[in-house]
Amino acid sequence: MNRTRTPADHVPSSPSSSRATLAALALALGLALLPTAARAGEPVAPAPTGDPYEEKDAAAPSPPPPTAPAAPAPAPVAAPAPASEADTTEASSSGGAGRLVVEIAALGGYTFGKVTRADLRSLDGTAYTFASNSGGQFLAVCGSVDAIEGSGDCRAITDAGSSGTVGGELLVGYAATDEVTVGGRLLAGANLPSGVLLAGGPALSVRVGPVWLGGGVAIGTLNYRADVTGAVGSVPPDFQDANGGDEVEIAPSTVPIVRDTVKTKLILGATLELAAAVYQAEVDEDLDALRGSLVIGIWPTVVYAFPGVGVSIPIGLGYRFH
Repeated sequence: MNRTRTPADHVPSSPSSSRATLAALALALGLALLPTAARAGEPVAPAPTGDPYEEKDAAAPSPPPPTAPAAPAPAPVAAPAPASEADTTEASSSGGAGRLVVEIAALGGYTFGKVTRADLRSLDGTAYTFASNSGGQFLAVCGSVDAIEGSGDCRAITDAGSSGTVGGELLVGYAATDEVTVGGRLLAGANLPSGVLLAGGPALSVRVGPVWLGGGVAIGTLNYRADVTGAVGSVPPDFQDANGGDEVEIAPSTVPIVRDTVKTKLILGATLELAAAVYQAEVDEDLDALRGSLVIGIWPTVVYAFPGVGVSIPIGLGYRFH
């Protein structure tokens, strides 16, 4: 039996029930369309959850975290420059202060001399005369000083002479600093074909890089070959007024020598040094005393020969122990 609906039977739905119904319909519609969207290769939106009509505040995007400033890159450090060959040579040429320094060199060079009066033994026996106070003549003999006291001392008058020199150089010193050596130097050589050079004394040597510069005193003797052009004989003091001096000339015809070796009694002068290291010798530690430098140098020497002058220019190759 049918019952007739009355207005009392119609109950209007509440807004909350309507929203739930619409949410259910939207969920069902989304599930129904999901396979179709996947097949079409379209992106699938996530299914809505909750009440689509519920108002929600949009979340503000969070600001990115602050970034720390980048640390500065470290400055490049330049590698130390390698020591140059000149620096290496200079450092190795010095063995430090407070050490013994010895240099030995073989020399070859040239010697020049101009001695106006020279003692010659070959004049011995040569006769000469000098005047007496009364106008007479005395006869004297070279080399005979007892016959007439004050006479018989004869010397030759010579031209300038020169000769080749072969010998050696020796330096023995103390290294006061890395660059300065103080000591003594000796030059000795034979002046060919006959004669000798012997000069030595205190010396100073200063190193400037691979070069040594220095000088010293030269005291000794010098003999060389020269032409004899005449001779003079001594006069006793009592007769010097009558002869005009303490010497008289010997007649050239009585002088028997035309060329001889000129000998000096004493020379006094200076020696210079200019030497350079051409090779540095490195040895094992147990042979450290042999460590040194091969040097080439020149040692010019100028002397006064009382009276006269002498010059020697020796060049040599040697070894300096340091």
